Amino acid sequence: MPAITQFVDVSFIDGGGMKVSGLYGFLRRTFGLLATAAIFVVVASAFVAPFAGNARAAAVWSVEVDNNAFSPSTLMGVQVGDTVTWYNNDTVSHTVTSYPPGSVPLDSPTLSPGETWSYTFTSDGTYEYYCTIHTTMRGTVVVGGVIPEFSSSLFVVASMLVLIVGLIALRRRR
Repeated sequence: MPAITQFVDVSFIDGGGMKVSGLYGFLRRTFGLLATAAIFVVVASAFVAPFAGNARAAAVWSVEVDNNAFSPSTLMGVQVGDTVTWYNNDTVSHTVTSYPPGSVPLDSPTLSPGETWSYTFTSDGTYEYYCTIHTTMRGTVVVGGVIPEFSSSLFVVASMLVLIVGLIALRRRR
């Protein structure tokens, strides 16, 4: 540990004639201002990210049933805890049933024109479904794995961009 102590205790006069000491001074002298800021941001993200949590509220998604088709036919971005509601805007009855037949969990009653049915997804996966009355009508709901956790992911990406810019600035300075 003597090497770390030596770095922390370093003092020098920066380009503006100001005395800069300690860890900040060492990093600034060695890596430049932007790179030093980036290092602090990356270190801070390591402490903040575990506590950021997923502040996202559950969402409600819609699928319209019209002209013997599900629209959209593929719904992506759904997360565990989100609810999908199917609206039968057609002139005939339809169902929303997991495909292949016999698989779970989607199993709506027959939806008459104007009726709706909702399902809240409880686990990640790709859920294929069809209408048991019109078997060529098919759709898919993709749950999870599509949208990363916003708070910590965005913070880490921003930190990396600052680090890259700082390193480029340092390289040009030499």
